[in-house]
Amino acid sequence: MKNRNMVKKRIGIVLTAAALSVAVGSAVILASEEETQTSSIESETESVMSEKESESATSEMESETSETESLKFQEMSISAEQAEKLQYYLYIPEKQTNHMPLIVYLHGASAKGQELQLLTSTEEFPKYLQEGELGKIEAYVLMPQLPSEQKSWRNIDELLYNLIQDTVAEFSIDEKNISLTGFSIGGTGTWELAKKYPELFARIAPLSGSARGVLDSAEEMKDISAWVFVSDEDTVIRPNSSEDMVHQLKRAGAKATIHLFEGAEHEEVSSLVWLDEMIKLADWLTGEVSY
Repeated sequence: MKNRNMVKKRIGIVLTAAALSVAVGSAVILASEEETQTSSIESETESVMSEKESESATSEMESETSETESLKFQEMSISAEQAEKLQYYLYIPEKQTNHMPLIVYLHGASAKGQELQLLTSTEEFPKYLQEGELGKIEAYVLMPQLPSEQKSWRNIDELLYNLIQDTVAEFSIDEKNISLTGFSIGGTGTWELAKKYPELFARIAPLSGSARGVLDSAEEMKDISAWVFVSDEDTVIRPNSSEDMVHQLKRAGAKATIHLFEGAEHEEVSSLVWLDEMIKLADWLTGEVSY
């Protein structure tokens, strides 16, 4: 995939609303054994989360839109022939220095679509980041939106890779300090993107995701630090595969640990993680603290 002749426009700072278009051609997605294994999880996750959050998302988006418009945004467009559009937010730290960390966040099923405000109305991390509840994060934060026609982040992994590389090239980012996190299908996407590009990420933190598609890849992923968050009462994506993967990573020599919440439902895990002052996940993702 080549997109070096892309045209860009940039305005403003802080949270960034962006539209990314890159050449994807007419790629044919072949159904593999791994896709067959995870497709039922993705469909069930999308169905459950959409039913629980669609009503609240509509009303919250109205107030969110007016709030978002009052912020300064950097509008970005990258265009090429036969383009596919990918929207995203980019959080730019208040005090920018050389070689800063980059956090990439993959959202859950409820934020899929064409309305970028869904990220801040249905997803805890983007919402908390926008409202300042996480304090000042000394890192760039890239938050793409999965198009509604896509079932999983795996389907646009090359697009995500190019977006990350373009962001690194544009800003003063430490290429050895890029971390990846995500919730629900974004947690599953965290595992899968780290499997495909293990050299790209220093740390990963999947929240309530499925690791079934990467259980045979511990050796390739052993150089990535992993902090995994699940709940024993999660009926949408069971924690078993994450527990198995952490075990496999440890056997391979990786620095990996799992945090099990007791009694929490699937959609509660994200807020439990991000608002816990003892966990300090954002600081861990930037490399400021270690567990």
